[in-house]
Amino acid sequence: MCFPEKQGKNLLGESYMCDQICNRFTVRETLCTNRAFRAYDEGGRQEVFLKCWPKGDERANHEIAMLTGIDSPYTPKFICTFEEDGYRYLAEEWIPGETLADLLHRKGCLSFEHSGEIVKALCDALSFLHWNKRGAIAFVDLKPSNIIICGDVESGVFGITLVDYEAAMCLENEPGLSTQVAETRKLGSCYYTAPEVIFGRPDLTCDIYSLGVVLYEMCTGMLPFEGETPELESSSSLSSLTIFSSSSVVDSCVLSSLDELSFSGEPIPSGISIPSGGSIPSGISIPSGISIPSSGSIPSGSSIPSGI
Repeated sequence: MCFPEKQGKNLLGESYMCDQICNRFTVRETLCTNRAFRAYDEGGRQEVFLKCWPKGDERANHEIAMLTGIDSPYTPKFICTFEEDGYRYLAEEWIPGETLADLLHRKGCLSFEHSGEIVKALCDALSFLHWNKRGAIAFVDLKPSNIIICGDVESGVFGITLVDYEAAMCLENEPGLSTQVAETRKLGSCYYTAPEVIFGRPDLTCDIYSLGVVLYEMCTGMLPFEGETPELESSSSLSSLTIFSSSSVVDSCVLSSLDELSFSGEPIPSGISIPSGGSIPSGISIPSGISIPSSGSIPSGSSIPSGI
């Protein structure tokens, strides 16, 4: 993508050539494969985040509608939208800080205390969406790269912002919901996206599921699942996932969730396995299609379907 060039000056007074969009926004940094930019708004005299789509792409209309309809301190402020050279642009508030993904990359994992503080802030952010004035909104694509942390987590003085509302859904009276669900499957990451979305039945609980995965990753430095499919295309993405666990409490939570993930008779995809050494807490019913290694511990009272 090429933009008109404009001469500018850096902090040292040295001249340089920079890209300009719509005779108003000066591009300072390309963030994502020519789709997202950090830019300076000459009109508003502020830094902004620019995102673009090919003209006519419905994803643009959807994200713009989401941002303009949400009033939350945890959501970037909408600035404007415009078209130029066959592209539709969205300009929104620039949020200084680093993503949770970058923070975890630097530190590996966080303490339970700091992880808990971030989760509390995320719960507040999600509550603004789930009880929004325009109706219940599911964020859907909650993951570390979509969470910006402003401030210092270790000192306890920080804030969080949720970014990228391309996959978000207004669940009340949402037109074309089935089409949007299909598109969301392509947008989400299979490691964070809830099975409700995979099976085409998204609701507010999908954000709680994603929040649990984010919490697990913050505390352990690893994902609770591992697999070969990086992008979510269909329910088949759940096959060949391995569940990692470090305690019977986590085992209980994961397996309880799996036991309930059957929508209108749809079974859990086969191929999900529990690695050697995993323990199955008492009272947990194991869904069909989940294999348990011979070294796994199965306490009395657990219900194991035939064929496993």
